[in-house]
Amino acid sequence: MLLPKKIAAGIATLIGLTFFLPACEGETPPMENPPKEITTFSYTLVSTSGGADAVLSYEDLDGESGANPPSFLIEPLKANTSYTGTIILLNKRVSPAANITSEINAEAEDYQLFYETEGGANATFTYTDQDNNGNPIGIMTTLTTGNPGSGKIKISLLYQPAKDATGVASGDISNADGRKDKEVVFDVLIQ
Repeated sequence: MLLPKKIAAGIATLIGLTFFLPACEGETPPMENPPKEITTFSYTLVSTSGGADAVLSYEDLDGESGANPPSFLIEPLKANTSYTGTIILLNKRVSPAANITSEINAEAEDYQLFYETEGGANATFTYTDQDNNGNPIGIMTTLTTGNPGSGKIKISLLYQPAKDATGVASGDISNADGRKDKEVVFDVLIQ
């Protein structure tokens, strides 16, 4: 008669462990936010110094590995001029087009746009927007051009950058870490 009691106790223990052990494994981590699909990238620059406005835009409807190359519209910038800049990001591969800019604003603590120049693109950028923690987002900026020249303006969208790392709040991407969701390089002329 003891054997059935031991078997019953053993079965009860196994049943209890079946429910207990999965709970010990911890919770399932949340799904990572997938990279934003961005087909259209537009940087509208409104002159605050009386010069002509400008647009830097990129569109790649079939994606980076698609058969068609991206198209660019790059208007010249006036030397020694300040511009108020606004970024618009869209995904036109869905209908209606998804406004990625709104999504980034809604998740502002997790995103930051970075602006870099290369060559003779004499320009500086200042962030004019912030997330709820007072860190820059980069959708709205001030761009100030220097002397005439030509070069590149590179704009990168990072997901979960280290916003508190040295220099990141002022736009230094070198310490930002994070995942690069999009990077666009514009060949610009400052005249």
